Amino acid sequence: MLARRMINSLPMDCTLGCGLKTQRGNLQSHLLTCPNKPYDCGIMQDNQLCNFSGNKQEFLNHLMESHTQEVLKKIS
Repeated sequence: MLARRMINSLPMDCTLGCGLKTQRGNLQSHLLTCPNKPYDCGIMQDNQLCNFSGNKQEFLNHLMESHTQEVLKKIS
């Protein structure tokens, strides 16, 4: 138990490259909200699955630029 606590308290950089330094034991929690977390599109358009992947802002921009009609259908 002591070794596990020591290992979990070691500092480490975010593995997604956002620049945050966190304790190893907190990394998984950070990755859920990291600004560099990848989001996959997966919207069907013209019988093809969109394979776009990007961070949150890139993903939102992609939705509005490439799938405006599909997004509007979902929220109205």
